[in-house]
Amino acid sequence: YNPIKQGLDHDPEGKFIRKWVPELAALDIKYIHKPWESRIPIDNYPSPIVNENNARQAAARNIYSLRYTSMHREISGDIFKKHGSRNAFLVTKLES
Repeated sequence: YNPIKQGLDHDPEGKFIRKWVPELAALDIKYIHKPWESRIPIDNYPSPIVNENNARQAAARNIYSLRYTSMHREISGDIFKKHGSRNAFLVTKLES
C-alpha cells in the first residue's frame, strides 16, 4: 500500500488534502502529495517520520522472502485446497 500513489490515483488535484489539511491548502499542486519536496517551509506541518519508499521496499523484501519457506508452501497449499477451486473433481483429487 502506497498512500502517495493512492492520493495521486484518487485525488490528483489534492482536493481532499486541501480541505482536511489546512496547512497544505495553498501548496502548489506539484507538491500537494509530497509536501516535503517543496522548498517553501510549511508552518505547523511535520517532516515525514519514515521514508515511505525505503519502508515499503523493506516490507516487500520481508514479505516476499517468506515465499521461500516450507511453512509458506504448506499454508498456501491448504488455502488453495480450501478456496482455490470450486471444481469438485479437482478439490477431491487435491484432498486425496
